[in-house]
Amino acid sequence: MALLCLCVVGDLLCTGSADKTIGLWRRQSSGELAKVGSIRGHEGPVKCLQASWCRISNGCMVYSGSLDKSIRVWWVPNGLELDGNEQQQQDKCFKDQNEKERVFLR
Repeated sequence: MALLCLCVVGDLLCTGSADKTIGLWRRQSSGELAKVGSIRGHEGPVKCLQASWCRISNGCMVYSGSLDKSIRVWWVPNGLELDGNEQQQQDKCFKDQNEKERVFLR
């Protein structure tokens, strides 16, 4: 997976990649980065990202631009964490602002 862009909002690192996804990462107490989610919906590589906290909805808005010539807006909830056993977690699904695409969080 080739990373093409990244942005940081609070303790959340967002990465855009050539595989058309946005990765969501948090730093663990050990200092290592742990992937806590993935956003899928673009039909081309994700080339630019920006994010901002939304105090009202207790989460952040992630804005992504892609080579598919689209800009999308995603809501990511605050407090997204891994519980140490990724296989046992069920995917949570959130819709983007157009309610056509889905954000999958592990």
